[in-house]
Amino acid sequence: MVIKNQKRNLAIYAHSNLMAPKKESLEISHRAEVLRETTKVLLRGDGLSETERLPSELDLATLQRLLPEIDISQFIGNITDYLGEEKPSIEECLPRPLPCDHTTKYRTFSGWCNNLKFPHYGNAFAPMRRLLDPVYEDGFDSPRIFGRNNRRKLPSARKVSNIVHAEAPVFHAKYTHMLMQMGQIIDHDFAHSPVSRGFKINFKI
Repeated sequence: MVIKNQKRNLAIYAHSNLMAPKKESLEISHRAEVLRETTKVLLRGDGLSETERLPSELDLATLQRLLPEIDISQFIGNITDYLGEEKPSIEECLPRPLPCDHTTKYRTFSGWCNNLKFPHYGNAFAPMRRLLDPVYEDGFDSPRIFGRNNRRKLPSARKVSNIVHAEAPVFHAKYTHMLMQMGQIIDHDFAHSPVSRGFKINFKI
């Protein structure tokens, strides 16, 4: 208990709480983990008969294009047993009524309908859109190990980070470090991407 209380006085403790996912995010994450593993089993055909397996013409490239558009939970049984204790659904906590009320004076706390033309823009607990298509080593979810063209082994992420971000401080003639700090605070007020260590594991020290 003493050690735990001492950790509360550390700056990293406050930062880890800031980056920790909310209950609603964990619910989405747990559901996604179960569905991801289910999809991997379907792709590998583990324990499935020939009639139960996916058609051979459905290669990984085709599935990568189709899966994001399909709600797999509609095609499989009840998965709540794998999600932990029951919690209020996101639909209950974050209603998404349509059409949007254009006469309201205030923005919604969830971001829903803040953009009348695109109500879902900036909506809480919505997935982030990729700028580029994903490229995985196994075509599904494994991190890349080799280059796409020459198949040479890729350097570690730590090595790339150390080369791109030099440790030597760079001083600006006009702006102080406080400008970045304030920008970071404003950014985290607009967008929050929680850090996860894996299935049912929070980002806390």
